[in-house]
Amino acid sequence: MRRLLKNVAIIGHGYWGQKIRKSILKNKKFRLNYIVDENKNNLVSIDKIPNYIKLISDYKNIDLRKTHGVFIATPAKSHFKIAKYFLENNINVFIEKPITLGVKSYKILEKISNKNKKILMAGDLYLYNPAINYIKKKINNNFLGKIKYIEFNRLNFGIVRSDINLIENLSSHDISILYYFFKNLKIKEIQTNKQNILSYGKYDIFHANIIFSNDLKVSFKFSWCYPAKVRNLVIFGTKKNIFFDDLKPHEINISNKIIYNRNGLKKSGKNSKISLKKFFDNSPLDIEVNHFYNCLIGKNKPKSNKKLIINTLSLIEKFNKSQK
Repeated sequence: MRRLLKNVAIIGHGYWGQKIRKSILKNKKFRLNYIVDENKNNLVSIDKIPNYIKLISDYKNIDLRKTHGVFIATPAKSHFKIAKYFLENNINVFIEKPITLGVKSYKILEKISNKNKKILMAGDLYLYNPAINYIKKKINNNFLGKIKYIEFNRLNFGIVRSDINLIENLSSHDISILYYFFKNLKIKEIQTNKQNILSYGKYDIFHANIIFSNDLKVSFKFSWCYPAKVRNLVIFGTKKNIFFDDLKPHEINISNKIIYNRNGLKKSGKNSKISLKKFFDNSPLDIEVNHFYNCLIGKNKPKSNKKLIINTLSLIEKFNKSQK
């Protein structure tokens, strides 16, 4: 069966848009016809690319008759407007996180995509990460026992964003992972704390502790002003615990210290380190981009379904509305 080539465009060619461009060009199932950015400096510094790719500053100059899909990697505030334009013109859309800045705007896009039978895919990168999918399988098969506590840490010194706040910038990945692991969570109690360390007026440290109705406890920690880069996930179960460091993406540490009664911890067997190198033939971004192609040909559906996206955006909204 002959593979169908899909014509696509990138809207936004900043830091992440450039990564998407490289991934698309590696994928021989796509033909990248347009790179769009209103900042011409993001177009003149492009590496050597095929001469058929058009570099333009206005996405409305894309020939929609010859376009199957677009990748949107612009500042988050522009996602809704751009995505709405393409969905209304019967073009499939991939949007980098956060897909929109609110539940209401997402529901409008979702309604248009359903009406026109077009793909609306959120760029929730970690859902295509082999390590995260390995952990999800371990949760589902009760390898860890009942999950009692999860901790997400996403800390770094910068980059301080001007287009979105700390929560909108850093939280969507981890929240989407949480709702990818557990589909039916209901919040019972939530506590948050915002701190302002830098002098530009915005908060740059955020902590949240949540208790869900199933007694699962979850902690989120985000920062733009931490002296080291930290990207990790801790899962504490009644049988085993997992520690995943995203800066060492090819391995997962499993601890056999378990909760067993009111007296504390019991050690059962040896700790272990699982190598995942065999699962990383392609980067998570390459896997995600290829998944979008499979969605276009009807082979797959986006992993970020409507419920997951609404849950993610709803919790972001709760974090934003929370007081210091």
